[in-house]
Amino acid sequence: YLTLFRGNRWWKNRVDVTGEWPAPSARVFLTYHWGAGHWIWRFLRAQGFDAGFVARRAEGRSLGMGRLSHAYAGFRGWALRRIGSRGPIFVGSGKSALRDDLDAGASIVGMLDLPAGPQQRAMELPLFDRTAKLPVGLVQLAIDANSPITLFSAGLDPQTGRRTLRIESLPAGVALDEAMQRYAAHLDARLHERPAFWQIWRVAPDLPECGPFVQ
Repeated sequence: YLTLFRGNRWWKNRVDVTGEWPAPSARVFLTYHWGAGHWIWRFLRAQGFDAGFVARRAEGRSLGMGRLSHAYAGFRGWALRRIGSRGPIFVGSGKSALRDDLDAGASIVGMLDLPAGPQQRAMELPLFDRTAKLPVGLVQLAIDANSPITLFSAGLDPQTGRRTLRIESLPAGVALDEAMQRYAAHLDARLHERPAFWQIWRVAPDLPECGPFVQ
């Protein structure tokens, strides 16, 4: 609700930013199911990025069991567009839809810290003192499209309520292995900082290639 009822100046004064925003251009932003980043769309728009996000289409009880939870999900989707998001690009639309957005000058926000599907190409990476297997498709798309890549994580300080935003842009021409290693390292630092902020501990056992991955 704060994203709707507070303006750019209010948010700017309450977010501590580490790193530099890249220059506006078609770009792939990679983030995480860590922290609380609903407000990021206002910042992306203010920085000149017209960005949508890759999402899985809701199925079954993924939005909850009651009408209220589904109504809230609809409200959240409307609010995202109101504060600057282009809206979701659903998984299954195909890489061509993502490439079309990049070619048209739009940016894409995606998260890779989920178990890779059986048909997805994945890479084993060190994460939280274990080994995790993360999908690489969106990074490969960015490299094939010659699109720059920026990582970011959005958190908050529970004591003060101030938000934190960490931005890390990868160098031009970055290789797939290095990009994925940087992605995992950024998440690894956040997990060691505040592991409770990761929203998907329930799927963590499905991430590793070897050995148990438990909280």
